[in-house]
Amino acid sequence: MYFKELESYTFSKLDEKTIDLICSEKFDLKANQKRLLDNIKINYWELKSYEDKLLTPYNLLLNAFADKTSNGVSYWRFRNEYEKKAKKDNKFNISLTEFDENIRAIFNDMNSLRNYEHHLTDAKFIEWRKYRENQLVNFGISKNIWPNENIEIVFYENINIRYLLSTYLSSKELMGNFKLLLKYMKKDYSKLNGKRMNIRKSVEQGTLTFKDAEISFNGIKRHYGKLR
Repeated sequence: MYFKELESYTFSKLDEKTIDLICSEKFDLKANQKRLLDNIKINYWELKSYEDKLLTPYNLLLNAFADKTSNGVSYWRFRNEYEKKAKKDNKFNISLTEFDENIRAIFNDMNSLRNYEHHLTDAKFIEWRKYRENQLVNFGISKNIWPNENIEIVFYENINIRYLLSTYLSSKELMGNFKLLLKYMKKDYSKLNGKRMNIRKSVEQGTLTFKDAEISFNGIKRHYGKLR
């Protein structure tokens, strides 16, 4: 739903030829920079609102599919643990769907993205520091001297359209990969269950009680060892 909102917003800022271009699988942002009009104003806060809406579901899906930590319960870890057990115990004799190199690369990329988004890594910190050092130099301040005055945070009202396109294209690729891995997950479920997997959605007329939120609260307690 949120991706569709981002897509509609992106397309509303572009002409039809550019829309056709970015919908093609061969579109490359760097190669088509000259086609993009720098005078198209993209409101910073509007774009951030779309990014923020997508952030939570994307992080949930990255965890659900590609979390490789020892206490994760992701699709990747399920398969990894199942394959380990299959080597030791004949009870686990169902062959799961084969992964090619492309699928394995998608898992690795998702796990790397998950780690980048969830942690302040040294790579992220180094890039921020380089940006700050260049910023100081541009203001005529030595990059080896950090100002000791009040810190001022500056926002721009508008940003370059390339930011919007970059956000849209990366989201489009990620959504495609989520859908692809979901197909494999369904196949594995069908193999293990012996029946074809179907997912149906329905809307109940009643009201979801707050009691259901205990799942999250208890999950947090269990994670910290406060509930067993």
